[in-house]
Amino acid sequence: MPKVKAAVSPRVAGQLIELFVDVGSRVKAGDLLGRLANDDLRAQERQIEAEIASQKALLEEARGNMEDLKLDFERHENLYQAGAVSPSSYEAARTAYRAAEARVGSAEARLENARAMLEVMMAEIEKTYIRAPFDGAILRKEAEVGEIVGPVYGGEAGGDVSALVTLCDMSSLEIEVDVNEAYISRLREGMEASIVLDALPGHSYPGEVRKIVPTADRQKATVQVKVAFREIDDRVLPEMGAKVSFYGEEEGGAQLEPVVSIPASAIRVVEGKTVVLAVEGGKVSVKQITAGHVVAGMAPVFSGISPGETVIVRGPESLGEGQRVRTAADEE
Repeated sequence: MPKVKAAVSPRVAGQLIELFVDVGSRVKAGDLLGRLANDDLRAQERQIEAEIASQKALLEEARGNMEDLKLDFERHENLYQAGAVSPSSYEAARTAYRAAEARVGSAEARLENARAMLEVMMAEIEKTYIRAPFDGAILRKEAEVGEIVGPVYGGEAGGDVSALVTLCDMSSLEIEVDVNEAYISRLREGMEASIVLDALPGHSYPGEVRKIVPTADRQKATVQVKVAFREIDDRVLPEMGAKVSFYGEEEGGAQLEPVVSIPASAIRVVEGKTVVLAVEGGKVSVKQITAGHVVAGMAPVFSGISPGETVIVRGPESLGEGQRVRTAADEE
């Protein structure tokens, strides 16, 4: 199970037009995951761009007119100082130049305002693009093209909208195992462990105990332990079943002794979890276990069952929780 995962949603609600990823896709932070409908925003963007082009042209015209009036004012100023023009003619030239300067200032302000509007519109358009917040893999698709998606707050979407995908940080994957209470005192955080995935029985991954959950399951007499991967590759996927072996410093790094060993044929994988079918009071009890490598047909079990319990070695695949069974010992 990933320690870090997120329901990735857009910052605005809208119709999903494009989805660029699928379950299992690997992405980098910033990668584009999907796009919402934004035709109306694009139309507004084009209008603003046209307005900017128009304001640029008006500004250039105003600047050209101001330069002409500046030259005319400078000529009148020289003539006025030489006594060749009247004061009223000089004042008229100066007033015309000052007015042209004001028109240029106004044109510059209108252009800057249009540019600011374009920046705001571009930011609104960017909100219609949904990007990965961190490196990871797509765990689930939460929506399909054509559906309405929107902001998700506190892991929940509002109204009829939903998130786009659930993204998990693959480097944060960890294994959750239920360890027998009698064995838990021998574990501690940071202890080395070996992880063998049910899908890759020939390969082990180094791990360590990340957390021992400080509460027990009274019905199963177990404590949950979270084991983190020290090394991981692309073959490891969320929700994979796994067997974990723990190593203790007090044994000089040797593997800790299993609680019990059982025939490998008693071990089943149900919904990605490693389990055995125990018999309690004539009924089947499905118990999740943590087992080690099979040797000579026997598998060491480190958690989930206790010595003396009866487990089903052979039986139909349809056997499930609570079904009544008779064992060979019952018939003797």
